[in-house]
Amino acid sequence: MIANVDITYTAPDEYLPGSLIKLIAARDTAVEALQDFEDEWAHVLSDTFLATAEAADTQAAIAAARAGKDVTKLPSEVDKVRSLRPRIKGAHQVLASDVRTAENAVRDAYRPLAPTLEPKALAELRDRVAVAEQAYAAYSAAREAVGEATHLVNHLRDWATGGRSDFRPGGSNPTTAHGTSPNATEPVAALREVLRSFETGYQPDPLVLVEAVANGQRMELTESQAKALGKSVRIIKEPQA
Repeated sequence: MIANVDITYTAPDEYLPGSLIKLIAARDTAVEALQDFEDEWAHVLSDTFLATAEAADTQAAIAAARAGKDVTKLPSEVDKVRSLRPRIKGAHQVLASDVRTAENAVRDAYRPLAPTLEPKALAELRDRVAVAEQAYAAYSAAREAVGEATHLVNHLRDWATGGRSDFRPGGSNPTTAHGTSPNATEPVAALREVLRSFETGYQPDPLVLVEAVANGQRMELTESQAKALGKSVRIIKEPQA
């Protein structure tokens, strides 16, 4: 807004008497009228009104010159806005004054009312805290259930790759597929990071029994490790189906 006016944003209408709501509505109507006027005459009210008008005159002159017309006969945007500006500024000041008067009426009525509204607002605060506590308890329980689900997936993957881990039900903090805490600190983002770690690019890598060609030593390696060693080892026992 071009005019220097401050607007008070009050409590919700449900807290306010009808008399104050009417004052606020009258103030808002005055603000809307001022804003509409500023939108319509911004090119005149702006501090850069001359530069804007000169630029418009220049572009009009360029177009006229290219068309072979006499540029001295063109209407002047500069002259137009210079003539209009004092009158537009005067009307603008009246509209801004109307807003300030209406705003002061709102403030004068609102200030003595504020102390009487606090008990209701405080009761609402207590209710919302109670709701938030219940929501947080539900979130905490759901988060621990996510942790239990990650343990189950890890347990099944361990058995699929030759391990013998036990699954112990019970809630816990969720960890990624790599057993680390998620990097994200925002709660929902952290849970999504945990899920992505389990969904992205998982390939079972079961244990196999291998024998070293050089000395016959046997050992258990993951299948990918055994394949990486190439012909230096041979697989004695394939992974169980």
